[in-house]
Amino acid sequence: MPTQGHVHTADHDGRPLSILFLLNKQADVDELLPDLNNQVNVLRAFTTAWNRGQRDVCGLRPFSGARPCNVLVVIKQHHRSHLSPEESKHFTVKSATWEMWNAELPRAKGAIHVYSFGDVVAKGFKSYRIQSHSRSNYGSPAMRMAVKNALANKYTQTKGGGSSNIIQGDGTGGHDDDSRSHGDGNMTYGEGSMTNGEGSMTYGEGSMTYGEGSMACSESSMTYGEGSMACSESSMTYGEGSMACSENSMTYGEGSMACSENSMTYGDDSMTYGDGNMTHGDGNMTHGDGNMTHGDGNMTHGDGNMTYVNESGLRRWQEEQRQRQRAMAKTAGYGNGSKSYGNSSKSYGNNSKSYGNSSKSYGNNYGNSYGNSYGNSYGNSSKSHGNNSRSYGNNSKGYGNNSNSYGNNSKSYGNSSKSYGNNSKSYGNNSKSYGNNSYSNNSNSYSYNSNSYGNSSKSHDDNSKSYDDKTKSLLDSIKSLLDSSRSYGGDSRSYGGSGKGYGRNGKGHDGNGKKYPT
Repeated sequence: MPTQGHVHTADHDGRPLSILFLLNKQADVDELLPDLNNQVNVLRAFTTAWNRGQRDVCGLRPFSGARPCNVLVVIKQHHRSHLSPEESKHFTVKSATWEMWNAELPRAKGAIHVYSFGDVVAKGFKSYRIQSHSRSNYGSPAMRMAVKNALANKYTQTKGGGSSNIIQGDGTGGHDDDSRSHGDGNMTYGEGSMTNGEGSMTYGEGSMTYGEGSMACSESSMTYGEGSMACSESSMTYGEGSMACSENSMTYGEGSMACSENSMTYGDDSMTYGDGNMTHGDGNMTHGDGNMTHGDGNMTHGDGNMTYVNESGLRRWQEEQRQRQRAMAKTAGYGNGSKSYGNSSKSYGNNSKSYGNSSKSYGNNYGNSYGNSYGNSYGNSSKSHGNNSRSYGNNSKGYGNNSNSYGNNSKSYGNSSKSYGNNSKSYGNNSKSYGNNSYSNNSNSYSYNSNSYGNSSKSHDDNSKSYDDKTKSLLDSIKSLLDSSRSYGGDSRSYGGSGKGYGRNGKGHDGNGKKYPT
């Protein structure tokens, strides 16, 4: 008599299921049949979990091409493998849909190990592991004969549960009635519900009760939600559709799983590592320190700043910094000895810019120090006018063409105060300008006791010529006014270029040489 056989049943959701036992040894059949009902129950529970999409112990999803499972091919009954003696007892099965099985070349997929609680099938289904993704075809003569024999022989258990019989069938593979009673275990099938012996085990809607209404099924205390399962000796709480599979204590969300010795929580494709970092499904990573690395390589820091690694991101970051500095603009200092401070403002290259705080300095005996827009010395035609004009800045640097310093005893101070580029440096008393080919474009070059040194040091351009007739006349007028002026007394105040000066006991003149009445 052939050793192969079948059982037609349904999973716990009522989906029809044919279980084909393709066993080759009579000893395997003799081991299977005395406990057939419990073994079938484990396989039904596994098929239910598989069809619902429950992952295996290592987080692998059921094969999408082999769901729903309508045909479960059992190639080895519940056993302990001699190839892996440390592994728990398990069934070895393959899954197939009706489409796969009814194709011209019948086939099933995978090698799947199905485990029971405590290696005892009477305790129910525990978990499963996908061992292989291989596909088996049943087109060879030997395989076709094995399938034919299995479909022709129906495995049943006799009343009393002591032994089972193989009933010779017609090979049609017809289905049994879903509602049946077997043995003194009083097991009833139908609508996905089942009662089993004194343990009063009830299945329905995916919920499970073990042993006289107490919701425990192993040596540990566990609580199960609808459709949930426990499978380890640890104390755990499970959400819907969740599963535990390691010796560590973990909490799982829907569809989540654990598969290593580390403590991890898996969400929808997200992972939290033991070091507190999280990898998101979109490729981003949140670090334990609150920083986030994006999939494009950029990083958002916990303080809200962002580090960019690509050129467009760098330009965007630079513009953000400029906007932030503009918002902090117009910082001013007032009073005697007024100072202008830049925040380590730097400017590089010709016509370069220094992004400080549009700093201005006002006060008695001090002129104004203006940049073109930002910084202490900034842009073209940057000017500092006034008697005893001073400019201070921490690490303030001025770079660019046409950086001018005008006025009597004009001074420029600062920690590491530097001016680089064309129209180089202005230092010290009596406003001195040093450098080769130093030019001042677009500027009005007037000073008192000013000295100019260097090769080809020039101060003129097309717009403001110092040697045409009008300028010569203007210079003569100013010189005349300065010679006769008595407006340089105490508390004298000077505001900007072409400003008006008033002094105690003095006479004031504007920048165009007009005298004001005293």
